[in-house]
Amino acid sequence: MLHTFRKGLSWLISITLSTTINRHTDISKLHIMPGLRLEGKNAIVTGAAGGIGLETTILFLREGASVVLADISEPALEKALAKAKEVVPDAVGQVKTAKCDVSKESDIKALVESVDEWGGLDIMFNNAGIMHADDAGKFNYILDVHRHLY
Repeated sequence: MLHTFRKGLSWLISITLSTTINRHTDISKLHIMPGLRLEGKNAIVTGAAGGIGLETTILFLREGASVVLADISEPALEKALAKAKEVVPDAVGQVKTAKCDVSKESDIKALVESVDEWGGLDIMFNNAGIMHADDAGKFNYILDVHRHLY
């Protein structure tokens, strides 16, 4: 798994707007890069069923990446996939879902290997969150998640 991850992780992205925009900015003089900055790149987004994970997926698709939406909830993933396809109907890259519990190393390994058919992994956006009804065992669970991700 680590070899596949290192081999494919050739590009670390940071999407920022370096220009401060205020009421005095002449918008017509701003140079905004066109889309498809991620064309040909393969991404995995954990916690992709909603919120920041879904929005990141949509951004990556708009920029041309192929994206695997990963989350622990399959029904939520299906809704997120439908939303992503609705928002980016003309996506250049491929998009698919994968059920993944990031606290299980076997799930993470299978997730990373799932992009091998696309040529390997280029971008991994770790966004999975942990929610519990009670605090019992939460500390060890969080440590397990971080041990597998990092």
